[in-house]
Amino acid sequence: MYVHIGSNVIMRAEDMVGVFDMETLKSTRGNLRIINLYKERGKDGDQTAIIRKDGEVIFSKVKVNTISKRLKSKKFINNIIDE
Repeated sequence: MYVHIGSNVIMRAEDMVGVFDMETLKSTRGNLRIINLYKERGKDGDQTAIIRKDGEVIFSKVKVNTISKRLKSKKFINNIIDE
């Protein structure tokens, strides 16, 4: 299944390890790697951090709840790209 995560980016749901709210991450000291990436990339307006299997962190303006609903919806984007 493929999920639109904002800014014209679509990714495979199977590649996602986690989807996290940036405000929650900022309030916890153990997330320094993600917070530093967030600051380095100048992503101040982004609300969500998505961690991929390969360790890449993607930032999105789409809220965690919206991405979560999209992941639960079978109708959203299902098999649009043949693998």
